[in-house]
Amino acid sequence: MAYDENLETFTLNAAADFSTTGIYRFGVVNTSGQAALASSAGRVDFVVYDNPAAIGRECKCAKGLITKIELGGTVTAGDQLQSGSSGVATSGSTNTPGIALESGVSGDIISMLWSK
Repeated sequence: MAYDENLETFTLNAAADFSTTGIYRFGVVNTSGQAALASSAGRVDFVVYDNPAAIGRECKCAKGLITKIELGGTVTAGDQLQSGSSGVATSGSTNTPGIALESGVSGDIISMLWSK
């Protein structure tokens, strides 16, 4: 079961409606200073810990020792994680912000150890 530990949370305005994408996805601060979902193998700043239903609404963001993250593919514990499309985590070696602490498949929520 996924867990988080030593979270640092903060709030940004949402850059999009996150109600259908769910929570626990990789996010970035966009050029307007809003929380946006990270793109494939792109930069990652935090994990989105909220799902506001409109642009401009407050969105809880988190970073810490261990955070929850939604998977976009099959991952084995110990894999390096990178952002896939729409901010879901996939195994990879580009811009890897963390390491999977659990194994899982697409749609699962697992724990991730931040490595940067």
